[in-house]
Formats: sequence, structure tokens, C-alpha cells
Amino acid sequence: MKILYLYGQSLPSRSANSVNVMKMCNAFIALGHQVTILTGKLLEEPSKIFSQYKIDSNINLQTVDFSIFFKNLKLWKIAGIVKLIKANKPDLLYTRNIKAAIILSFLGFKIIYEVHGNIFEKNSFIMKITKQKLLCNKNILKIVVISEALKLLIGKNKNIFNKTIVAHDAADEPYSNEKIELPDQSKYALKVGYTGHLYSGRGIDLILDIAEKIPDMAFYLVGGTEADINHWKKIVKTENVYFLGFILHKEIEKFQNSFDILLAPYQKNVAISGNAGNTAAFMSPLKVFEYMASNKAMVISNLPVLSEVLDRTIAIMPKYDDREQWIEALNSLRDENLRNTLANSAYTRFIQKHTWYERAKGIFASVSNFKPVN
Repeated sequence: MKILYLYGQSLPSRSANSVNVMKMCNAFIALGHQVTILTGKLLEEPSKIFSQYKIDSNINLQTVDFSIFFKNLKLWKIAGIVKLIKANKPDLLYTRNIKAAIILSFLGFKIIYEVHGNIFEKNSFIMKITKQKLLCNKNILKIVVISEALKLLIGKNKNIFNKTIVAHDAADEPYSNEKIELPDQSKYALKVGYTGHLYSGRGIDLILDIAEKIPDMAFYLVGGTEADINHWKKIVKTENVYFLGFILHKEIEKFQNSFDILLAPYQKNVAISGNAGNTAAFMSPLKVFEYMASNKAMVISNLPVLSEVLDRTIAIMPKYDDREQWIEALNSLRDENLRNTLANSAYTRFIQKHTWYERAKGIFASVSNFKPVN
């Protein structure tokens, strides 16, 4: 099958959504499909982009002015994009952009629309009903959401609910056991790691607080903008906290391999890029699956949505804001046997359910009998 993925943003990018797009397209190819991505500007040569995302497939990248689907609609731009789409002769369009999904479905293209947020948030009642009606178009074959909680949130309309499938996020299988030398690592009993953004709601303040109470463990934070790092550095009171800065996604695995324990202390309000919004009720964080793939012990907040994937057989799950529970969890993981038991259980579940290949396979299993565009 020929799949055209409508992305429209620049590549490469630091955003988690770019990782999702590139990895899913790689998985589509592994399933035997041909894939083209319509993207915005290419900031590097394609070979360098593929290297940055550790993509080994031959994905065709085509640039296009996709601003019509982010800003004001202009008919002449729609015509240009439709012409480009038809030139590719796709059997299926895949997108995370709601305007693209709706407009192109009404032009006869078969669509899978993937959703990672509340598409009805801040909409008036009339706008919400209008969106629901438009998304019921039969050419939108499936709506893919990242959690059961999100399906319930957007699927109030029965027709939308029935065409919505849940596909939690995913990660790559490990590439290697390569590690890095961490700052002052020999000084500490255990190396505790966090990888990801340093936005509000990611529990960075909790990590700093815990570090103060457990001085014989080192806490390494990988990621964040320069401004975010500088903000948190002003708050740190101990010497056992290290900010390692932004790391290319393809290098993250080496850092995770180097830690003994991995943390994801999500709070009840979890912001996205720009410290905006709150995704805590319906998120499916990429980080969680990368942690599972790393075969390391995990301590992750006991938020309801995370319990769709995790349980206490594969991670210790303290209450998100209970400092004493987090301290107790880390101290319990001084036991190497417990660390190994949790890590192995998480890794086994990851391989069975949460690789990009398994995610893509599950999505296409639900649309295998559709008739492609003529």
C-alpha cells in the first residue's frame, strides 16, 4: 500500500511529535508499505535526518507549504496540495492535523487521523458539534488516540467512538548496550536518571527535593532548553544533581543504559511545549516506553492514565506529590534483585506490546479491508 503521511512541520525537530511521525513511518515500511512524508522545511540533508532519528528505511521526503492547515484557509493552496497528493497516487493518507483530515476526507481521500490531545478543548458548543459531524465522514476510516482516557474524552459522539482505536505510544527496540561516562558517577551508590523536557508538571522540582534527601545517589537530568536548565540550576541546593542538557534523540539510549534507575515524576498538571496546556488526564508519554525498552528499574507517578500501560509488577508507582513515597521507592531500589526483576518484567511487556512495529501493526489490522482511492 502507498501511504502519504501529511506532517507539514520542519525536520529534524526537538519535538516528540516528530519522533512519533518518523518512527511510525519507519514501522509502516517494515510492514511492507511504501511511505512518503509531506513535510515543511528540511533543515538537514535527508540522510542526516534519518540518522538523527535512527531511521533505516527509505522514506521519501517531499516539502510543501502546509500553512493552510495551521492558519487561514486559502483555496489556491488547497488546490496545490491536492495536486501534489494526487501526483503521489496514495492509497491512504495519514495525518495528525485535524483540518487536513477533514478537508481531504471530503475531497474523497481515505484518511487515518491520529490524535494526541483534546481536539474539542476550548471549542464552543456549536464548533464542537460541527467538528464531530465532520469527523464522522466515512472517508476518515479510523481515529487513532493514545489512551483509553482520550478515547472517552473525544468519543462522546457514538460514530466517532466506534471508529476510534487506542494505540499507546511506543519506542524502538534497543540498539546496543553502549554506555557513557557520567559526571562523578564513581562517587555515588546509584545513578538515577531522567530524560525529557523540563517543562512544568514534569516533576523536576520533586527530583531536586528528593536529591536533597538522598545525598548518596546521583541525579542526572537529560534534556531541556537552556532557559529551563538555567531556571532549575538556580533552585538546586545539593551537589548530587547534574543537568546534562539537550541530547539528540538517537543518543538518549546510551544515557538510559548508564543509569541504574529511571524517573518519570509526572504531576497532576503536565504542560507541553511552551509550558502550555495540561495533558495529565490522557497522555501516553514517549519517555515511558523508552524507559521500558532500556531494561532499567522505573519509578513513575501513579496517575490513572499511566496505569493503562503500567502496573506495580513492572514499575514502582508512588503518588505523584508524595515526597516520602518517592524517597521510599528509591531506597527500596538499592536492592539489585528488585531492580532487575522490575526491569526484566517491563522489558518483556515492552517487546510484546509497545514497539513501533507492534503499534503500526495494530493500527493497520483495523483498516485492512478498505478500498483505496482510484
